[in-house]
Amino acid sequence: MASVRVGIWLSAIVSLGGAAYALATWDQPNRTWILVAIGLAFLSVPLLQLLPLERIIRGPLREPFFVAWSVADIALIAVCAGLDGGADSAITLLLVLPFLFAALSYPVRAIVAVGTADLAALFILAFAVGGGLPFDGFGLFAALCVALLAGLEARSQARRRRQLAVAASALVHSEESSRLQAQQQSAVARFGQRALEGADIDELAREASRILTDVLEIDYGGIMKLLPGGDELLLVAAIGLPEELVGTARAPADYRSQSGYALATGKATVVNDWSTETRFQQSELQAKQGMQSAAIILIKGKEGPFGILGAGSRQLHRFTQADVNFMQAIANVLANAVERRRTEEQTQHEALHDPLTGLPNRSLFLDRLQHALSVSARRDAPIAVLFLDLDQFKLVNDSLGHAAGDELLAAVAPRIEQALRPGDTVARFGGDEFAVLAEDIRNVHGATRIAERIAEALTRPFILREREHFVSASIGISLGTGAEDPEALIRDADSALYRAKEHGRGGYEIFDEVMRSRVIEHVQTENDLRRALHRGELVLHYQPIVSLADGAIASMEALLRWNHPERGLLGPLAFIPVAEDSRLIAPIGRWVIEQACRQAASWQRLRPDSAPVGVAVNLSARQLADPNLISHIEGSIKANGIDPATLCLELTETALLDETHSCERTMANLSAIGVRLALDDFGVGFSSLGYLKRLPLSMIKLDLTFIEN
Repeated sequence: MASVRVGIWLSAIVSLGGAAYALATWDQPNRTWILVAIGLAFLSVPLLQLLPLERIIRGPLREPFFVAWSVADIALIAVCAGLDGGADSAITLLLVLPFLFAALSYPVRAIVAVGTADLAALFILAFAVGGGLPFDGFGLFAALCVALLAGLEARSQARRRRQLAVAASALVHSEESSRLQAQQQSAVARFGQRALEGADIDELAREASRILTDVLEIDYGGIMKLLPGGDELLLVAAIGLPEELVGTARAPADYRSQSGYALATGKATVVNDWSTETRFQQSELQAKQGMQSAAIILIKGKEGPFGILGAGSRQLHRFTQADVNFMQAIANVLANAVERRRTEEQTQHEALHDPLTGLPNRSLFLDRLQHALSVSARRDAPIAVLFLDLDQFKLVNDSLGHAAGDELLAAVAPRIEQALRPGDTVARFGGDEFAVLAEDIRNVHGATRIAERIAEALTRPFILREREHFVSASIGISLGTGAEDPEALIRDADSALYRAKEHGRGGYEIFDEVMRSRVIEHVQTENDLRRALHRGELVLHYQPIVSLADGAIASMEALLRWNHPERGLLGPLAFIPVAEDSRLIAPIGRWVIEQACRQAASWQRLRPDSAPVGVAVNLSARQLADPNLISHIEGSIKANGIDPATLCLELTETALLDETHSCERTMANLSAIGVRLALDDFGVGFSSLGYLKRLPLSMIKLDLTFIEN
């Protein structure tokens, strides 16, 4: 537009100059016609401004427009010079102006066209109108200088135009790259947001495939998952490929393939033209789809690669570094989503499974049991819960150590699983306790058959510490029809398990109404016993221990009784087992020791000059395991001011077997403070004279069966 404005002003100035020349030489011929021609030229100035000049200059007619304009100026000058006498006219000199203007403003082709028109006008004036060539030596030199300057300026203009074209092309490319980069960044951001929102991995994989095809403007995008073993890749999501290939199509993952190379090196691999590719062998999947170009990006994971992200095109396509970076960003988002999902699944698995055996834990078992009960109610198909624990498992821990016990539990779990049907569930509840859910058992025999298969599976020896060990399990069975509470079914199976243990090792029992009555009675007794301790319903009766030599009372044995408000006076067999199961034995035992010490102190005050009367108190296995037992006994002795030797604690062989190592430490500490220890009911259990040597016993009490005859 600047050149147009200069040209308009130049045309106006030439017209004014020509008019002044015509008026100054009015006495010469044709001056009126010269003024008419100049007037017409001057009128072209406002006419030019009426044209859509900006559109013409920016359009394809720009060069013809400028050439036509210059030719019109040359024609005007030639007409005026012809009217003024031909080549000898001073107006002829104005022919240099269009050429100079063209040299300063036009491309080379336009300059040549204007120069040709200028020469043609000059020759027409010289030979057609008259006057000949008006150049002398100086004029010729000036013309050559003008031509040289015009040529140099034209070349300079051409160079500048090329530079401008290169700069414009670079700017366009930069703008296109910026647009594409912004589009890619926006796509990655949206994809990342979807991943953070917790979208399913399959949905994310398909979304990633779609993004590749849309943003890179290619034919194919897809995700392939590395299969176990690492030899093959499975197509799990794709855009542009037949839908039936998803989930079925496979590709090799060896080093010779493009995907295998990416897996082996961890680097992006690009093939811009498969027809000339020599590094890799094209996979059957790529070949069948007619891919000419392909790019593969590794989807990395903390524990190894998840798979690959692939893009392909039927036409030759050059994957730039920006494209590779974009694909890598998509792959990174997908990898993070996969790792996050794996972590969530691992956390969920750990929350619902036993870490030692890998079996479901109590929470997962209860969830499956609840679902099984709802199905059972709809289908009228009974289910069974089998509750089992290993017989004398504690002996393994005590003799071989807890590590061996854990090893045994880990070996028992698969044995139980092998004995079950495909749809059954086995769970570990803790310790050596396992639970089995058997659905659709049809009848009781179906449940007992499972128990028999479990018992049979455990008959084979286990190798622990390079030695064979044999294990058996006691099993309790409860049946459900859909109306039961899950916890109640487990509790019923547990009750049946205790009954099975009472009958010996390796057996099973089915929960029935008799057991249900016992359970109800057990629960009621436990509830009443909790209140009895606070209501003062427990009492101590004392049985004298008499010396046969002189009939004197040597000591007293404290015997616990329960003065039940409804059932009357109850002996220990009616409530002590319940107290031990419910762990009420610890607070009850502390109360007994306090009362016995207080009563012994009272007797000793009544006969201060006689030998102090001692008192004996029974201790259970759970009391021996109480970490506060020693401090409580010491406190009771000091509070009542009695000699520790006057307190005798009686233990059974069962208690010693249940807590061998811990009870030895406790007994040593009790003996250290002066308390006497006695072994009660000696001879009816697993009697061992080794107790008399190893334990700090003050006496043994033979069972009645040894002396009653």
